[in-house]
Amino acid sequence: MPLLPTLHVKLGEQRHTLTDVDDHCTVGALKTRLEPLCAVDSAQQRLIYKGRVLADAKLLADYGPSRVLPLWVLCCGHAT
Repeated sequence: MPLLPTLHVKLGEQRHTLTDVDDHCTVGALKTRLEPLCAVDSAQQRLIYKGRVLADAKLLADYGPSRVLPLWVLCCGHAT
């Protein structure tokens, strides 16, 4: 069985580590999974890896073979 990537997610001062995410998971699915951790709707999240915004339809594996992915979550949209 291949090793799953470790994701280090940072949103402001919050930091989360996910170790059970398949690298064939889409970015959109990952954003949905991050909703309860970050308290940010997936439509308002922007995931940043190596200075690039990740596209929702792409797989995590599309961004390289890295076993450790440091991700930044940016919140976009208007406050209500």
